[in-house]
Amino acid sequence: MLLHVGSRGDEVKKIQEKLGLKVDGIFGAGTEKAVKTWQAAHGLTADGIVGAATWGTMFADAPAGGQALAGDAVHIEGAGVPLDNLVGHVPEEVLSQISECIEKFQINSALRLAHFLSQCCHESGGFKLFG
Repeated sequence: MLLHVGSRGDEVKKIQEKLGLKVDGIFGAGTEKAVKTWQAAHGLTADGIVGAATWGTMFADAPAGGQALAGDAVHIEGAGVPLDNLVGHVPEEVLSQISECIEKFQINSALRLAHFLSQCCHESGGFKLFG
């Protein structure tokens, strides 16, 4: 996940809410400036881009039982495929259905999972269209 000027969506809304900004889901100049300030205050590279390090630091204090965020480990028992690196890149709604899909479609390797998720991403416009 890389969020920067021009990005839109729920992840941007979470950042804006965390920073006390107007929550519109559009990563504009104001959000970039606030991210840079926050990054500098937390010892991160103040580039205004929210990647895994910034996201993980920003939401490290999320309450237990809350939504998984970048940096949180997500494991699917029996699949044999670690999903740690997918958090923050693949929406939570999709991650929550992976166990069922792995079994249903016999996804038994990291390569098959990568193919399956890339196809889902393509067909949903970057995980933006659900239906």
